[in-house]
Amino acid sequence: MVSRRLEGNIGHEETIHTPEDNFKINTYFPTMDVVITSMEQRFAHCKELYGDLELFDPRRFKDIRDNGINPNAMNEISQTVEVICTFLTNNF
Repeated sequence: MVSRRLEGNIGHEETIHTPEDNFKINTYFPTMDVVITSMEQRFAHCKELYGDLELFDPRRFKDIRDNGINPNAMNEISQTVEVICTFLTNNF
């Protein structure tokens, strides 16, 4: 984005956008906003499960070793595994 002052109009600035800036402003950013918002809404109910799965991230192992885990940790994942096992038992 390039800004310049118009001759004779002190204090008035005109913004000149390149074709790339125009694409980013009018296409890319609005599209990304819709995608991110949609994903946040779609997966909002999975926050506890994601928190449980985060315990398997090796980057968290030192923190878990030093501070332990929440007593309620793994509740969501254990319920999910139970549902999966029941489904597999009844369908295969």
